[in-house]
Amino acid sequence: MCVLIRDAQGRILAISRPNNREDFGLIGGGVERTDGDLDADREGTLRRAAVRELWEEAGIRLQPHQLKPVYQAQARRRYATVFVPTVPPDPPRLGLNEEGWVAWVEPEKICSGSFGTYNRKLLHTLQATRR
Repeated sequence: MCVLIRDAQGRILAISRPNNREDFGLIGGGVERTDGDLDADREGTLRRAAVRELWEEAGIRLQPHQLKPVYQAQARRRYATVFVPTVPPDPPRLGLNEEGWVAWVEPEKICSGSFGTYNRKLLHTLQATRR
């Protein structure tokens, strides 16, 4: 699961791999036990996981109901859901943290990293649905 946040210039809030500051991806990660039970409440659990990841990686506080799922696809043998905020989020905590380097990047930057193929499909699909 991950969260897509854009700024007014169209840049994307992203985080680098901890060991490679040039390999950026969307804010997100896996579900933890404290997020809930995927079998009992899939969307609610994913929303809570996204809220937790936003806080841990970028210092952004949102409520689960303030995220809307916009994309779902299979990525690396599991399904991934992408959320966007339904309200303007607070400014992120930019710079280096224990998870990686948090920065606003051009869309092309997330399309060239470890999840590049997935991110290209995501951005292409979202662009097509806006037409």
